[in-house]
Amino acid sequence: MIDLYAVRLDKIQTLVPDLYDRVLNTAEKRHVSRQKIERVRHQRVLSRAVLRLILSSHTHEHAQNIQIHTTTYGKPYLKNKNLYFNVSHTNHMLIIALSTQYDVGIDIEYQNTDIQVQNIPKQCFHPEEWEHFLSLSDQDKQQFFLKMWTQKEAASKAIGLGFHSPFQHINTLNQSHTLTINAQKVQQHRIKTPRKQYIVALASVSMPTYQAKPWKELHHEWIKQCSI
Repeated sequence: MIDLYAVRLDKIQTLVPDLYDRVLNTAEKRHVSRQKIERVRHQRVLSRAVLRLILSSHTHEHAQNIQIHTTTYGKPYLKNKNLYFNVSHTNHMLIIALSTQYDVGIDIEYQNTDIQVQNIPKQCFHPEEWEHFLSLSDQDKQQFFLKMWTQKEAASKAIGLGFHSPFQHINTLNQSHTLTINAQKVQQHRIKTPRKQYIVALASVSMPTYQAKPWKELHHEWIKQCSI
């Protein structure tokens, strides 16, 4: 089972000071304070705080006390707990996937992004994907690239590699909904997007076909109440 959470970060901007003080730990505050761009600083506060509040609701620990560790390649995890999670955000939308059984990866992209398709490096594509990409119109190229990229990113995050994965060896044109990365099988799952202008991909390790649960939309009052 995988729980899916979504929140519009621009709708909870007013909570930044409280979440910074009450939810983030000392190391996270220090990290955030080094960011000079206010918009990025606020986004980091909100993303990390919402993740902590969700984890708190599952572990019943105070959000600020939860010890979040990272792997060599930067994937966050909890020690000694059967709780697996992954985070992605773009253009004000934050999404989180959480499972008590399987490692998960999730990625979101904003569809209205004006991508210069002629500048996309060939190294992003499997040879079969590249051949298909070249046959498309510029508009279709953009849609294909966004869908392909989210699938690869989610699958790679599921096994903890992220951008360290050899994307040119991953073929998303495979219709079996299983991607192979470094000999590991990663299952892709069909899910609806939290908003129609976004593309989302969800993947897990060693999990059969997944019956998608509805998104849990997190709102201002829930987050405010949890942070008290």
